[in-house]
Amino acid sequence: MIPIRHILSWGVLLAVLAFPVACQRNFSTPRLSPVTPEGAWASPTPTYTLGPNCPYPVARDITFNLDAGPVTGNTCNSTNRFMDLPYGTSAPDDVFLLRMDAPARVTFSLCGSSAWDTFVYLRLLCDQSSTTLARDDDGCGALRSRLTADLPIGEYYFILDGYSLATECGPYSFTVQREPTFTPTPVPTSTPTPTPTPT
Repeated sequence: MIPIRHILSWGVLLAVLAFPVACQRNFSTPRLSPVTPEGAWASPTPTYTLGPNCPYPVARDITFNLDAGPVTGNTCNSTNRFMDLPYGTSAPDDVFLLRMDAPARVTFSLCGSSAWDTFVYLRLLCDQSSTTLARDDDGCGALRSRLTADLPIGEYYFILDGYSLATECGPYSFTVQREPTFTPTPVPTSTPTPTPTPT
């Protein structure tokens, strides 16, 4: 018969070996794709969902592209999930997350992108058209879009869509740039001069 002290020793040893495994946490938060030296995201394929305000996978978090390199991809690799009536009804689209840690005027520009018919819009909730803050069709001319909006601190969803048809998709390259927020100059007020009382 095996002495009790040997059984206890083996039990203590197994518990010590199993402790680190039992203490490991299962983190479900997805890791972001690496950034290329130019600042553009390396992978154009949607692989994860971020934030509570979008039930669909986002193409990427473009916060680190703010004032940095362009965001590139191809909407023909995506499906049609969004629309901003009467636009984007059948075209594939990509959705991007932008986190603002300070208020700023931000411009999303496809002016240097391929010439297919784009339509873009910015939302607080990606799947709720009632939260659309701004939209643009041909802000650059030649079918390409450019959108500018004043954004407080918060999370925003930028959706790059085709104008309408399922065939309106293609490669894209857009930039996200901050601009100084416009502060209107106060209009000087004049104090009326009292009319002299006749004596």
